Amino acid sequence: MPKFKTHGKWILAGEHSVLRGGHALVFPVRSKFLLFEHIEEDQDFQLNIKNENRDFEMAFWGVLEKALHRVGHKRSDLKGELFLNSNIPVGAGMGASATLCVSLAKWFCSLGWLDEEEQYEFAKGLEDIFHGESSGVDVAVALRNQALEFQRPHSMESFIPIWQPHLYLSFCGKRGVTADCVRQVQKLWQTDEKKARQIDQRMEQAVQMAKQALLEKNNLSLLVEGIQRANQCFQDWDLISRDLEVHSKALIDKGALVTKPTGSGGGGFVISLWDKIPNASDFPFELIET
Repeated sequence: MPKFKTHGKWILAGEHSVLRGGHALVFPVRSKFLLFEHIEEDQDFQLNIKNENRDFEMAFWGVLEKALHRVGHKRSDLKGELFLNSNIPVGAGMGASATLCVSLAKWFCSLGWLDEEEQYEFAKGLEDIFHGESSGVDVAVALRNQALEFQRPHSMESFIPIWQPHLYLSFCGKRGVTADCVRQVQKLWQTDEKKARQIDQRMEQAVQMAKQALLEKNNLSLLVEGIQRANQCFQDWDLISRDLEVHSKALIDKGALVTKPTGSGGGGFVISLWDKIPNASDFPFELIET
């Protein structure tokens, strides 16, 4: 009876530039996950999704057909009942699509349709369906279930900070569309390559600053600077929507030191860094510990 718990993710720095060989610091979110359980029985295949999540169900059937085609099987080859329960919001920058793709890869591996060493490339190929071109960073952290310093195509180094800053995630109220955000950045590369290259370089600097800050005991000021630089990249890409702007201001007004989107931008979740634990009751939205 295959059963998997695949966690969502958040990115501290490195979004978008990771598609062009830059580094990214990515972490699993322990409180956000997809539970995937297949009960093998000699009956026609059935899908059972908790809470009748329509968006998630539509995404599942579409990616399942692609996955089956890639391993030379049909839906009629599946038997039993599959239970899915995800608390990761779709289109919020937390890697909902990656958790599904990785779970399918693990499932097919358990069925003997896929070799274990093929799981990463298989899941990444499925995620391309959602994003047009996946960097693989979301798939990597979902598969490895640990913090990573990631660089395309296959560099996935474990990353262990020596201290834990007060970092929180909160939803801005609007979902982002990753494929649209990726196209917007690509358009800048087509119209102003010099500016686009400079932004990628600044994002790489942000990654290295954040990395250094987390590997030096309590280097809060350098971490603030790294996150500020990464946030400026989103502004330069014009990926800070009105919802993100308003949400970030609400966090700053309550005492956050710095904020930035996590994910593709346009919407979704925001990272906020604090010098002390914030009072959750001060906010009309949920603050999630990273």
